[in-house]
Amino acid sequence: MNSVPEQRIVNAAAPSALEQDLLDGVSPSAFNIFEGYLTKPEMAKAIKRGVRTLDNWHRNHTGPPRTQFGGIILYNIEAFKTWLAAQSLQHGERAKPPGHSYFLAKQQQQKRGPGRPRKQPQQQKRGPGRPRKQPPIAAAE
Repeated sequence: MNSVPEQRIVNAAAPSALEQDLLDGVSPSAFNIFEGYLTKPEMAKAIKRGVRTLDNWHRNHTGPPRTQFGGIILYNIEAFKTWLAAQSLQHGERAKPPGHSYFLAKQQQQKRGPGRPRKQPQQQKRGPGRPRKQPPIAAAE
């Protein structure tokens, strides 16, 4: 049973650049139990991004769907292609509105929470070290 990119090679159809990168990310073997899936390092290499980028995407719920199997994180190649197609924007459409930051809004919401008043900043206490010089005391006459 061949994957879609491998089947295209068998049928003498050249794979696309993305499919070729995905195939190059997978090491050849006689039996691949994870056929149709890539591990996190293989996916990062295939899309020319870092492993931490994939972790950040997962944490922010913006990345491709993934599966965890016995402590191994796997990405389905077909699900990745579907996710990638869903990322396309219409001509002139922006990825996020100007002045909007997902991270800042989320941090402010977590800090304040619903209905919780803001805390007033406290004056910072001096740590250990040399004490401040005291102003000279006027001599009593």
